[in-house]
Amino acid sequence: MTTVTSNDIQELKDLLSAMREETRKQMISLREETREQIDALKEDNRQQLESLREENNQQFINLQKEITQIKIITAKIEGTIQSQAVLTPKKSRFNRESWGIKKLETNSYCRYHCFYQCHNYLVYSRRKFKTLKSGIFLNS
Repeated sequence: MTTVTSNDIQELKDLLSAMREETRKQMISLREETREQIDALKEDNRQQLESLREENNQQFINLQKEITQIKIITAKIEGTIQSQAVLTPKKSRFNRESWGIKKLETNSYCRYHCFYQCHNYLVYSRRKFKTLKSGIFLNS
């Protein structure tokens, strides 16, 4: 049988203490590395998020520009259509042919066409009257 001396116990305690200290240092270094990696990932995520926001804002601005252009084109087209529909009856508004009433028919297209042109003429007349009315009040 071997006897364990106090020196052996002390050596084991010192060895255990050294192992604990080494483990503690390794844990501290691993924590620091992990924190650095987390910080680097956070910074990368921030940069990606910022670039995505900028890209999204640019796409939104481009879409708004396209929508505005489409609205302008649509307004021009509608204005052209309305001016063509309004100018025809304005030349001779008491002439039945100018209103699209070629014959006394019960054709739905004929009624619709007549209604559409009458409606556009009334809208145009109201706009013109409002413009004249506002001009009168502004000039007086």
